Amino acid sequence: MIGSAPAANYIGELKARQELHACNGCELDIGKKLGADLVLTAWVQKVSNLILNINIEIKRVGSGKTLLNKSVDIRGNTDQSWSRGISYMVRDMVEKKQGGVGWL
Repeated sequence: MIGSAPAANYIGELKARQELHACNGCELDIGKKLGADLVLTAWVQKVSNLILNINIEIKRVGSGKTLLNKSVDIRGNTDQSWSRGISYMVRDMVEKKQGGVGWL
């Protein structure tokens, strides 16, 4: 895992202009600046007051190839529902050997 501190200024500039999950490849530029092999972008969509959708996308920095798109719906906006949703997503990725990453 690589921390984002070395690219913090660049990330801040990008975030001021657009949503990072829809920045047309800027996540790959950030990954290159950090020397990363993979980047994971995450975002949340509020479907209603009760339903939220957590999304992730993993891409290979060198090629820009998407290795995994994954999402999970959660009911309720509580710490417990978020924790359960993320735990399910990670557990499912491990069980299905998804994402093309060695640490899974």
